Amino acid sequence: MGFLFELDTPVIVALVVSFYIVAGGQLLHVLFLSTRRGARPFSFIKLYEVLLFVHLLLAAGTANSVHSGYGVALFCLKAFSFPIESLLWIDAAAALLGLALAIAYRRPIMTSEIALLALITPPFIDVLGHLVPYLLIGDAAFFVFRVGAALTLDVRAGRRSVSRLSIIDSIRALPEGVICADDEGRILFMNESMRSCLTALGFAGDLAETRGVWDDLEKAANKAEGSADAVLPEGIRLEISPDETRLFMRDRVRLGHKEYRRMVAFDVTEEESINSDIERMNHFLDVANTELVAAVENAREVSRNEAILRMRSRVHDTVGQRLSILHRYLEDDDPEKLACVVDLARTVVEDLAEPDDIDAESALRAIESSFSLVGIAISVEGPLPCRPEVAIAFVDVVREAATNAAKHGQAHRVDVCLGESSGCYTLSVQNDGAAVRGEVREGTGFPSMRQTLARVGGTLSIVSTSPFTIEAQAPCAPSHEGENQ
Repeated sequence: MGFLFELDTPVIVALVVSFYIVAGGQLLHVLFLSTRRGARPFSFIKLYEVLLFVHLLLAAGTANSVHSGYGVALFCLKAFSFPIESLLWIDAAAALLGLALAIAYRRPIMTSEIALLALITPPFIDVLGHLVPYLLIGDAAFFVFRVGAALTLDVRAGRRSVSRLSIIDSIRALPEGVICADDEGRILFMNESMRSCLTALGFAGDLAETRGVWDDLEKAANKAEGSADAVLPEGIRLEISPDETRLFMRDRVRLGHKEYRRMVAFDVTEEESINSDIERMNHFLDVANTELVAAVENAREVSRNEAILRMRSRVHDTVGQRLSILHRYLEDDDPEKLACVVDLARTVVEDLAEPDDIDAESALRAIESSFSLVGIAISVEGPLPCRPEVAIAFVDVVREAATNAAKHGQAHRVDVCLGESSGCYTLSVQNDGAAVRGEVREGTGFPSMRQTLARVGGTLSIVSTSPFTIEAQAPCAPSHEGENQ
């Protein structure tokens, strides 16, 4: 090793600086390997890298010893000094381990560093002689490149992969607050989110232990009135600020070989806002449901009233028609006609039981037939309207008009004229009964006819009293107004 003292001072200084820098870089590389995710506590690859660090440390000590002018290459500690040459057998162990790894992982690229480690051992140093300084320079140059490349790859891998250090950084940056403590309450870890939450709730910013924190959180939740704060089965909900609500939960977690107490503060601000919206919507739906039930009941009542009105109208039309016919029968002295009274009275109940969807044409023919029995001829000119509801309404008007003609006018003929004009169906009913003098007194019949026509959007008017004539109109196309009526 004495040949090293023949090197110039600038070269020796450069070697000292280079080896110390590279040794520091190799130490960082070993630390990067240890923090990689999934890295085992011990592996032969990490042992090999540690041996390389020891090799670089010995080389730095050797260069420093030469620079200090000891005359003998020594590895100096604060109180001890060791001959470098005897320590270089560590390079032989590193070379053997590197060879085994190169064979196991099929990495021929390791051949150069294995050869370099093997050359820097006592037997080869004695053989090389004057070439030893160049070997030391080559060793420094090679490891400057190797360590630089290794650190570059470590940085790139750290950016792409998740390591133990990046996991810790991720936990620190979590929006959820996290705190871990041992059974005595001593804090092992607390991220900034948890620290800010506890500080906002009045706890010390430099909190060192968690004993009593959970109880204080429960007291704060129980004291709150009229807010979202509450002690729930799953945890404690507290309002940190008007714009932030947290749910504190606690459990136990195993870290390494020991269990710790963990407390997590979840941000439930959005969930609370959604729950409030759902609560308001449920209240709105309850009110709407109540209004809907009332509307349905009202519709049922309207339907019942309409059914009663229809029955009244049917009773009035049917019974009125039969009574008018019976009255004409009773005024007649013909015994044969009086025999029909019983049959006519029996059909009243049958007519009242007729369904609503009766055929208008058949009903009109039945009216003609019924009144012909008492000598009243009903003459119909023109077809019934195409709209079934208008046709039924017109038939009801004809029945009521014929009944009034037989009862009040003592008529013997009723002329019915059906037609269509200017988008409206028209109906004219005229009888040859006694002329009406003075103002026409409207009893039950006229309001009934007007109500029947109003349901289909129609109108009724008296156009003449001698001969007595009424006219009705209804639109050809259904209108919402008429339907609503």
